[in-house]
Amino acid sequence: MLNKSKEDIDIPVKRVFYQCAQPQSLMLRRSTRRVPSLASLCQFARLFVFAFAVLFINSCSVIPQSIQNVVSGGNGLTEPTREREAQIKNETPPRNGTNMAPVVQSVKQLHTQGGVNAVAWNRDGSVLAALSHYGDTITLWNTNNWSVVKEFKRISGPYSQNSFAFLPDGSLLTAAPMGDFSKDPYYANSPLADPNYPSLEMFSLVQWNPATGKPVRYLPVPPTDPSIKVTNTFAVSMDGAYAAGINKFSVLVYDTRNGSLVKKLDIPRVPAHPELLWTESYRKSEAYRKWMANNPPSSFPDNASSVAFSPNGKVLAACTLSGVVHFFSIPDGAILTSFVAFPLGHNQGQFACDAIAYSTDGKYLATGKSYLANLTVSDKINTIIWNVSDHQSIASLEGSTFTPPGGVTMPNHVHSLSWSPKGKVLAVGDMGALKVWEIGDSGNTLLYTENMPGESYYSTAFSSQGTLAVAIRNVIQIYQIH
Repeated sequence: MLNKSKEDIDIPVKRVFYQCAQPQSLMLRRSTRRVPSLASLCQFARLFVFAFAVLFINSCSVIPQSIQNVVSGGNGLTEPTREREAQIKNETPPRNGTNMAPVVQSVKQLHTQGGVNAVAWNRDGSVLAALSHYGDTITLWNTNNWSVVKEFKRISGPYSQNSFAFLPDGSLLTAAPMGDFSKDPYYANSPLADPNYPSLEMFSLVQWNPATGKPVRYLPVPPTDPSIKVTNTFAVSMDGAYAAGINKFSVLVYDTRNGSLVKKLDIPRVPAHPELLWTESYRKSEAYRKWMANNPPSSFPDNASSVAFSPNGKVLAACTLSGVVHFFSIPDGAILTSFVAFPLGHNQGQFACDAIAYSTDGKYLATGKSYLANLTVSDKINTIIWNVSDHQSIASLEGSTFTPPGGVTMPNHVHSLSWSPKGKVLAVGDMGALKVWEIGDSGNTLLYTENMPGESYYSTAFSSQGTLAVAIRNVIQIYQIH
């Protein structure tokens, strides 16, 4: 190439261009002169305009699609470009071909060595904590740079790993492990070991110092009847003054300031129904027939399944396996009112109310359901929003679904409900999907969907700054809501 003249280099290039743009009869012959004539220049200009026109006409078919995209609310990008832009911005593009605008931005992923059971933010959102690996590991991150500031172990036991909360003083509250660990060498060498308490059977909750990874105290103080135990679910009031935990047919309320047991709230029994709390196959069994013949009950005990404090801490809502929501006055424990969130026989089925959450302004109550038995009509609704003032439903939200062989479509179990600080955005985590909704009196809008069939979104939590943390498997996904 270095030995060729400028003419040797330029003219073949011109030849290729002219061949692509013109018929053979109009091709220029190679000139032997180094400087083109005026006629050649004019001919070249005419050919250039012609080639540009051809290219313009061929590209016109793309323009209407882009314009239509912009007019309809898009940004004029084709789908591959939109996907790439989303990857650059860490945003989720519209899913399943919809025009849903991406208002939820993924900003970070945190990983743990085991599956995450629960997540919690401290009061100012500067620290995020996770309970993982079957509840035996607590990890804390500094949210300014997402560095791990502390990780420590605790003993986990059955029904002790799913609830998790910060108190106003920065300490952490977890459920106490179940079982007698006095002869367990792991217990003897763990932070839970206390010479005053060879067994933790008499305790319900453990308060931790996250800086040292050691217990501060066990609740209740003093220890009470060992039969009084919190299982895997508890809630803390917004001001941190009270904690309420489920003990099967009752709810235990503690004063977190002094550790005392304030009240034991008994869940009202429900009238006897042949369908209630029993599967169809068991109701057809001989054992069930004999039991009913010898013990015809007028009512059944009802299990509490989830609890939530009103924003002012004066009311505790408890939902049950029979689909009923009860409201208790705090701290005296009187029942204020009750209503049925998921009535027995809805679509010929039976649903439990398995998750409950107040909006931060106290205006709404969200209830999530799980299927128990006997559904014969397809149903996709798994979350209902209620006006707290009159218990009227304002929204029914569809979740992920599944269809068993030979059965009908039914909603997946709701594991977690979490409201944003402004009380307008609700995150719903079920067994198969995460959905983020904007709730209002005039309607509701689905802002974001993430589908993971067969996986459970066990925990969702908003910080006081509006950042959303979502736990699935061993990953905590962090989102900003715009």
